[in-house]
Amino acid sequence: MAKRYLVISAVIFMFIGGCASLDRVSREDQSFMKVFDAAGFEKDKIFDAAEIWITDNLRSPKAVIEVDDRSRGVMIAKGKVRYPCEGLSCISKNDWEVGFTMRLDVKSEKFRLIFNELKIFCPEKDPGVYYQQDQMSPPVTRGDLDAIKAELLNFGDRIVKQLKNARAQNDW
Repeated sequence: MAKRYLVISAVIFMFIGGCASLDRVSREDQSFMKVFDAAGFEKDKIFDAAEIWITDNLRSPKAVIEVDDRSRGVMIAKGKVRYPCEGLSCISKNDWEVGFTMRLDVKSEKFRLIFNELKIFCPEKDPGVYYQQDQMSPPVTRGDLDAIKAELLNFGDRIVKQLKNARAQNDW
């Protein structure tokens, strides 16, 4: 009898936790930014590493980098990545894509990434409850936005890694 209550309680908690990820998000929540430390690196080195990382990693049917203003330290790129699913959500979301605009502002020893214009693409086989079939739609649920935000903000750490790898390769 106690096991039955334990199972019922577990199901209720999973349902409540799952519902929290279905909270709707506002348009303002869909734009976010983060500043990254690049101690020991000058503006041009950061800019170069970011440019290489962006062109190597962001999928796009057209040119990825739309603004490339080294003197001002500004780069704007449009890109696509796979939807960052985990666990059971990958069953239905494994072929979804996320489109976005990323702005990079660079100063010596630091840079800022700003993301906006987020769009989720769901293929016709499984558009999900909130999204149009075969169309790009803004993220609607908190769970989708949180997954996307974590993945995109991870780009900054990858750019820092690119900087360090470039330094190591120059010292061969």
